[in-house]
Amino acid sequence: MNDNTHIDWTVDQGGSVVHANNYTPSEGITFSGALVKLTSTLNNIGTSYIIPWDAEEYDVGGWHDNATNNTRLTVPSGVSRVRLSANFSMDDGSGYPRFQFLKNGSTFPGSPVATDMATSAGDYINLNTSAEIAVTPGDYFEVQVIVSLGVTTRDIIASDYSWFFIRAVE
Repeated sequence: MNDNTHIDWTVDQGGSVVHANNYTPSEGITFSGALVKLTSTLNNIGTSYIIPWDAEEYDVGGWHDNATNNTRLTVPSGVSRVRLSANFSMDDGSGYPRFQFLKNGSTFPGSPVATDMATSAGDYINLNTSAEIAVTPGDYFEVQVIVSLGVTTRDIIASDYSWFFIRAVE
């Protein structure tokens, strides 16, 4: 790169490059990942529910489809390891929702679990970053919420605090 080239970087909250103007991958940095979110509150979540994500903040690499299997972030070709993270804004209510990642429909080693033990309005639940997870193209990840203790429903509020993130690390 010569001295007259200017690169503008966009970095997410985790410090990863999500966009770079005047940049080519041969210069050493690549990014592949997606940040999906909710545009409408999910009302009356039952005892076990897979969250559908209906909007993309960004999708670099083709991880998500808003129309087909929108519960999934699917690993594209060329990716062998990923990290996941998610966050949720909940309504007030009783019961203790538990959030967990699923890989190809099942729990897996390296996945965090988060439980909301509070019952006040504005609860925020962070499903912390997973370990680096070995993947093959076509593997998919989802977020499952399980509401327990005899409670029939809870709401997940559409806001800047309800999202699901994946990024390739290899």
